[in-house]
Amino acid sequence: MPDIELEEEVLGKAYDPRLARRIFKLALPHKREIVITVIFMLIASAADLARPYILRLAIDKALFFKDLPKLITYGIFYLVCIGMSSLFSGLQSYFMTRMGETIVLNLRNDLFAHLQMLDLSFHNREKVGRMISRLTSDIDAILELISSGITTIIGDGFVLLGIIVLLMSMNLTLTGLTFLLLPILFLMSFEFRKRMRDIYRLVRISISIVTGNFAESMAGIKVTKVFARFKESAENFYRLTQNSLEAVMKSVRLASIYFPAVELISACGTALILWYGGTKVIEGVITIGTLVAFLNYLGRFFGPIQDLTNIYNILQSAMAGAERVFGILDIEPKIKDAPDAVDVEYIEGRIDFEHIYFGYEPDRMILEDFNLHIEPSEKIGIAGPTGAGKTSITNLLLRFYQPQRGRILIDGIDLQKISNRSLRKLIAVVPQEPFIFSGTILENIRFGRLDATVEEVERACELACLGNLLSRLPRGLYTELGERGAGISVGEKQLISIARAILADPRILILDEATSNIDTETEKLIQIALQRLMEGRTSIVIAHRLSTIREMDRIIVIQDGKITEMGTHEELLRNGGLYSHLVEISERG
Repeated sequence: MPDIELEEEVLGKAYDPRLARRIFKLALPHKREIVITVIFMLIASAADLARPYILRLAIDKALFFKDLPKLITYGIFYLVCIGMSSLFSGLQSYFMTRMGETIVLNLRNDLFAHLQMLDLSFHNREKVGRMISRLTSDIDAILELISSGITTIIGDGFVLLGIIVLLMSMNLTLTGLTFLLLPILFLMSFEFRKRMRDIYRLVRISISIVTGNFAESMAGIKVTKVFARFKESAENFYRLTQNSLEAVMKSVRLASIYFPAVELISACGTALILWYGGTKVIEGVITIGTLVAFLNYLGRFFGPIQDLTNIYNILQSAMAGAERVFGILDIEPKIKDAPDAVDVEYIEGRIDFEHIYFGYEPDRMILEDFNLHIEPSEKIGIAGPTGAGKTSITNLLLRFYQPQRGRILIDGIDLQKISNRSLRKLIAVVPQEPFIFSGTILENIRFGRLDATVEEVERACELACLGNLLSRLPRGLYTELGERGAGISVGEKQLISIARAILADPRILILDEATSNIDTETEKLIQIALQRLMEGRTSIVIAHRLSTIREMDRIIVIQDGKITEMGTHEELLRNGGLYSHLVEISERG
């Protein structure tokens, strides 16, 4: 089990002003709500601060002189202050929470949209669980800072200032005694802050790793069952959760020392004021009401200090979350539209690969000086051993990756001059492992064209040979499918994928080993559907099962990133080269 610090680098500083500015910049569009919230907060705090002072007046001006009317008046004032404090605290909480949730909703949507735009190389590199953690717990940490942190900083700052002013107005000596404890509190807070610096990042990292492992385990549950690795998977998950628990407990242990220590110092301060103030009451220097009010303010004085210290924990957590969220938002997609890119509405389907050099790693080329011309409506089969570069060709055509050298043309237009959105509307892909979303069959097929009518979807289903599946399902097109198409076979998923491509009505079609891992009977249905789909379209078919490309107009054979043979099925067999050898192996197998 690797150490979790090795799993994800701890970046940046404990407090980064740049990150803080970016977080609070999110709140700028909500200036009105912020002003309203601050006003309500100040009113609630002022009403709360007035209560001990009213208590002082009630004791010294009413109780001491046994003045019942004044006592009733002060009692009414006291209740009004409680009511105002409760009312405006509730309003402040409502507006601040609404603002915070709106900001986080927008941030979460922005992150999701940005993740959709990032290149496949990013998604192939990053773990799904980590992305889930960014979208959930990291953004939740930012929400806590915006909704709770701002309230605490402004509200408690105002309360502290108000208490200091009121304490000094009542008795400077008692105020001085109170301030004697502040250096101790500040030293403790500084040490606490220093020790907490990396703990909160460690907590976030461990949660991210646990989330990632869980997502991966659920995605691979079938493999776990096949190999009966329940115990080992559970033990591995237990180790990861133990690491997470240890990270959390480090912060808990530190907080369990710090906060009780602050409580103890507060109690010592209260005892000191009670002893000294009590002697002054006995000596007649101050009144009982003043001492009672002073002790009330003193009790409120240390609370905001604790809250402001605790806000550092929230700040640390938010900084760690923001570091990773903004880190993703700052990643520029490598594949993006050129400034002069145009939308192309229609193409004939002519494709040219010109002197293409490409590798997923710059120092390891998959394709070298690759050249290929495909005529409109031509059906091209691509064969070759595993790792030869077959799928790389289609990845480049879809602009999922950019070649290091060379260019690709569609109808004579450089791919880089076509906007990505319009390019991918012109091309449809039927992959080896079709992805089916949770939802109805209708919604899955409409994914190819969202504005399609039900009649158009039904026509696509007919062409895709989906009649048998739909007829045996009580709700037909409106049948709900589970995650990844749970409840239907691999072949049926493939037919839905073909219907999706038919509905999209592309000019260029890519079939990436679309009949692999399919039983013979289903393969016949799929072949019929594919023939209908390819009709009149430029088609590129990649297959290891060479029987699927026998009828292609041309077959190209790729080895070590280069075209070694080209011709029809019969021509290549007569040549006796690599293709003939692959067919022989396929027929024997």
